[in-house]
Amino acid sequence: MQRGLIFFTLFALFFPLTLLSYDSSALSQERYWQQLLHFRDGKSEIDSPDFFLSPKGKTDAKAELDATIAALYHDKAVFCRFPARIKWLYEKLPALSQEVPYQDCQTLEDLIASYRVSQAVLVFPTAHINSPASMFGHTFLRLDNQKGLALTANAVNYAAKTAETNGLVFAYKGLFGGYEGRYSVLPYYKKIKEYNNLERRDIWEYSLNLKPEELQRLLRHLYELRDVYADYYFFTENCSYNLLWLLEIARPGVRLVEQFHLKAIPIDTIRAVKKAGLITDTHFRPSKTREIKALMQEEKKAEGEIKKAYKSELEIELLQLKRTEKKIAKKPYVEALMQLLQKRSKQLTLPKRKIKQPANPLDGHKSARMSLGVGSHQKLLLTAKSAFHDIYDIEKGFISGAYIDFLHLQLSKEKEGAVQLEKLDLLDLHSYSPRNSIFHPLSWAVRVGAERLRGQTYAGVHAEAGVSYALADKVLSFIMIAPSLYYHDSPIAALGPKVGILVNFSDFKCGAIAKEDFLSDGEKNRHAEVFATLSLGHNFALNIKRDMDKIGEKKSETGMDLSLFYYF
Repeated sequence: MQRGLIFFTLFALFFPLTLLSYDSSALSQERYWQQLLHFRDGKSEIDSPDFFLSPKGKTDAKAELDATIAALYHDKAVFCRFPARIKWLYEKLPALSQEVPYQDCQTLEDLIASYRVSQAVLVFPTAHINSPASMFGHTFLRLDNQKGLALTANAVNYAAKTAETNGLVFAYKGLFGGYEGRYSVLPYYKKIKEYNNLERRDIWEYSLNLKPEELQRLLRHLYELRDVYADYYFFTENCSYNLLWLLEIARPGVRLVEQFHLKAIPIDTIRAVKKAGLITDTHFRPSKTREIKALMQEEKKAEGEIKKAYKSELEIELLQLKRTEKKIAKKPYVEALMQLLQKRSKQLTLPKRKIKQPANPLDGHKSARMSLGVGSHQKLLLTAKSAFHDIYDIEKGFISGAYIDFLHLQLSKEKEGAVQLEKLDLLDLHSYSPRNSIFHPLSWAVRVGAERLRGQTYAGVHAEAGVSYALADKVLSFIMIAPSLYYHDSPIAALGPKVGILVNFSDFKCGAIAKEDFLSDGEKNRHAEVFATLSLGHNFALNIKRDMDKIGEKKSETGMDLSLFYYF
């Protein structure tokens, strides 16, 4: 390191005597150089010191450019250490090859040859309804080989490096950059096993129109990121956001990263990629849960010998799922599977399984929302939330029963009164995952924030636990026990039942919710509401809600609100 620093100093002193001449200030300000360094707002988002040749490289793009060129004269390893940036410098400075002949990185070339990449696909495993850390979904890249077989392809993933199992610790560190985020490459079939089978998440695959030379740029840059890290932030510098850097490097001129500031939700990053003209085709890969549910429906409708075949097929699927979840040892699994397969081989051949494809997530509403409305007694209503999807939003493109909100503010103003805070949700998670004869998930909810109660603003922590059922294809019901803890001048605890029913259509949704709280100070509060939301296009919806509140022995108060939702 010391020797290299001495050489760089001498190089800087005698640089005017060389044949190479360039304006380092102008060149270092070119957007592509700054993209190669992951520069944004005057500094690199890469936090690993190993990514920089200059001690000032993280905050000084010119210093890093000069250090990179200087390294060419004394350290041939730099051709393999930073192949993407070196390739670009030789393209921008043709005279450089007269002084230092360009060298291919043979290790990289052999790796690229082994990948034989013909196409890149942006992959989106949808929300995992029972996991708060995964309720936004996830994205990664699939690199298809020339054989065109998806399961033999490689997957490029960016994730926090952690073995943490405590959900609260993971959430805290993920929010405040407590983990190293790293790129990795692994077989795509392992990601299928993780998301499709283990976590039972649907997967959407968006084919990208990257040309061969663009795929080469992506791979060169990925190679120089192999041993470096960036601080991982759950809302901003996350899995989806950092994939955008790779796509920007692949296609010079595309601008994706700069579109995201306070949040980078996976589906929003996919929309940005589509808007940039990179997506050409879409493929849906149903989860194991969806496949089993479809098989159950066919088995219910069938009769006679075909019903027996469906039943055997279902038994095989359930046994395989049991093995995937490690609920059965390998030896008894193999013995049971062989018996079932032998039985199945003697039965009728089933028609190709029909699985209804849900709405494309790209067709759903955007993640931020503002609304303006009017309520009873000429009350004006204003709400705003940064993310992402609540119980009143149209379900199209989302997982029914999975609701997650951050920073949801509700204000009101009566004609002669001041502006009042109705509600502020810092965090609001609901997981109404329906049960059936095979899957028995627990439904739950957590909400932290403040709300108006009995004429005062109370801080509160609320929870729910219970069960949910799909009464029909479009109908979801839930029965919950809901404990709460309020605080104004002193703490007040509450406990009571909550029930609800939701009816979902493509562009229309309605529902009814009722809740009763028994408070520790002896009062009893009741709340009931019915609502309907009508989509008015991709970015707008109309919501009407009628509610009833009864506090203690006071007379019931009823109201009606009409609000226009705007998504952005």
